[in-house]
Amino acid sequence: TSLAVNQTTNRPYISYVDLSTHALKMAQYVTDKWEVLSIASSGATGLYNSAAIDPAGYTHIAYYDQNDQELRYLKGLGGVWHMETPDSSGNTGLFASLALDSNSNPHISYFNEDTDELMYVRWTGSAWTTPVVVDTSGAVGLYSSIELDASNNPHISYFDATNTDLKYAYWNGSAWVIERVDNVGDVGYYSSLGLDADNRPHIAYLDEDNDRVKYAYKNAS
Repeated sequence: TSLAVNQTTNRPYISYVDLSTHALKMAQYVTDKWEVLSIASSGATGLYNSAAIDPAGYTHIAYYDQNDQELRYLKGLGGVWHMETPDSSGNTGLFASLALDSNSNPHISYFNEDTDELMYVRWTGSAWTTPVVVDTSGAVGLYSSIELDASNNPHISYFDATNTDLKYAYWNGSAWVIERVDNVGDVGYYSSLGLDADNRPHIAYLDEDNDRVKYAYKNAS
């Protein structure tokens, strides 16, 4: 599931996959009840969905289409949805995470299972960029979580399955910088990333060895 809140109405929206019908659905709270919409149901679809709502009220959802093994993107308002495929290069789009920049353009991080790489793609306002390989050192990019800083630069936390470590990557304006956050044991599953007012990362994640939720943050140094 993925939760988004309309900042104008304060209403919650939840995207999720219905495993009994293999459909991507969205529940929205209207007045005093929940309304459920089926928004993508062509074959097996909707896994690893990630939702956001822009100031104009449009809902944006990135997800994995397991039928065609591609990264999908939906944008909708008032029950009318437009679908695009930002990346169709092999079995790609797993563990998608979406964030909107200051122009309401989507940025998506995800995993390419064919190449075992962490990927990144964004909408420029008129077209999707060519998908970018962020990290290719082993099987990296599972459970990605993306946030954008005040300059619309992407920051991504993710799992390094080869070394069972938590990693973090960010674009500094000219290149990707990659850091290993935690390498003590089997750590880094299901990461969730947030940025503070100084654009410093805060990450929650699972320590599989000790069955614990862990938290890491980056200080000034």
